[in-house]
Amino acid sequence: MYAQRGKLEAIFNFFDTNGDGSISREEFHKGCEALNASMASDENKLTDIDKMLDLMDFDGSDSIDINEFLEVFRILDAKDGKVDGVISLAKPGFKQ
Repeated sequence: MYAQRGKLEAIFNFFDTNGDGSISREEFHKGCEALNASMASDENKLTDIDKMLDLMDFDGSDSIDINEFLEVFRILDAKDGKVDGVISLAKPGFKQ
């Protein structure tokens, strides 16, 4: 079901710094801040970090477990009508 499961698990583990199987709000903030620090352009930086976590936290536990994390990417993958492991996050009108 998840064409890129291995890569997604590696990303999940990047955020889950204490290895307890869930990404806490603090871990998510620290991970997003690390990603933002590595981006040259402010245009691509992650914003509204709390809102992103709230949208991914399907069970309301204030953290993201691996199933919630994978489900978010399955939903994004299916956005184009196909579940093929290809996720486009480009803004409308943007040529890739």
